[in-house]
Amino acid sequence: MRQAFVCFFPAFPPESGAGRVSYDLARFVPGESILIQLGSVDADWLDSTGLRVIQFAQGWDGRWGKLGGIFRFVRRIVERLEATQPDVVILEGASWVLYHWWLLRAIRKRLPRVKVVYHAHNVEYLLRSDRHGVLVPKITRFAEGALLRAVDHAFAVSDADRDAFQSLYGTRPSLLPNGVDLSQFADVSEDAIAACRERYGLGSSTILFMGSYAYPPNREAIDLLVNEVMPRVLERRPDARLAIIGGEVPYRRDWLLSPGVIPDEWVAPFVSSCALSVAPIFSGSGTRLKIIESLAAGVPVVATPKGAEGLHLVGEGGLLLRSSVSGFIESITGLLDDCDYRCGLRMRGAGRVARLFDWRGIAENFATELRMMVSQSG
Repeated sequence: MRQAFVCFFPAFPPESGAGRVSYDLARFVPGESILIQLGSVDADWLDSTGLRVIQFAQGWDGRWGKLGGIFRFVRRIVERLEATQPDVVILEGASWVLYHWWLLRAIRKRLPRVKVVYHAHNVEYLLRSDRHGVLVPKITRFAEGALLRAVDHAFAVSDADRDAFQSLYGTRPSLLPNGVDLSQFADVSEDAIAACRERYGLGSSTILFMGSYAYPPNREAIDLLVNEVMPRVLERRPDARLAIIGGEVPYRRDWLLSPGVIPDEWVAPFVSSCALSVAPIFSGSGTRLKIIESLAAGVPVVATPKGAEGLHLVGEGGLLLRSSVSGFIESITGLLDDCDYRCGLRMRGAGRVARLFDWRGIAENFATELRMMVSQSG
């Protein structure tokens, strides 16, 4: 089966959680895949796994320029789809859902026999309803509902998101959880960890947060960590450091390590170099790749219940759930103080992730559903 994945953002090389999810799904799903994405320049790559990545240049400035640019991007996508004739098009839903609705309408006109699937990374209406006044959430709800009812099939990343889609739009997508490339983390050597620590200045008491400050739930988390959590952690552990990867942050502190977006080949050693990971997330939807990647690396995680929503890891080793600032501080300092406790959590967390979140199994199940959809229509 031939499938085309379409992203309104750069997914290769992966520099964000959304990019990582889309890229890994495209390269692990069986069959012949291409990945079409929006980026800074026109490009055409063949990655090490044989996945072809087609990138179209963004080429616009400002809000209104972006709207015009999206129309041009949609036209170029459809032209490429006409040339490749995939069996299924997967719309990777990690950008404003209105764009996907425009693209779906264009595909239906030009390629009426192609099956179209929506892979919802979030419930976009919930993500935007608290932060964008009235008009943007209203448009988002219209477009999201219209898209979900018009595609041939839809997938959500968690049961919580499926319930939200059911409540908002009367449609219940299939489940497609976020996964992790286990080999990426299992193969990290002690030499690679030592090299990463030297390259980025990481110590044995480094606390990790992964995520872009541009994403509002991450912004809330980073503000909380820098302004409330770390000053009190440092009172008890002056050697502690906070490392934030995934983009620039508007803070400069002696104890803050902020290398921005790091090369993909350094992500696994970076995560493995840290003592623990944190995810104080209080809003948004979807599931947090930062949690399962940390656990896959054997790094314990302190998260809020919202941050761990949809992962089915409550009560499992490796993940500690805390709802308050004081709870985060106690858990962070407790983990830094007790190496044996950390080591015990490491093994249990990594084992649980290996059973539930291996991309190979997830992608195979996804491909099975796609094949059934295509065969039933034939």
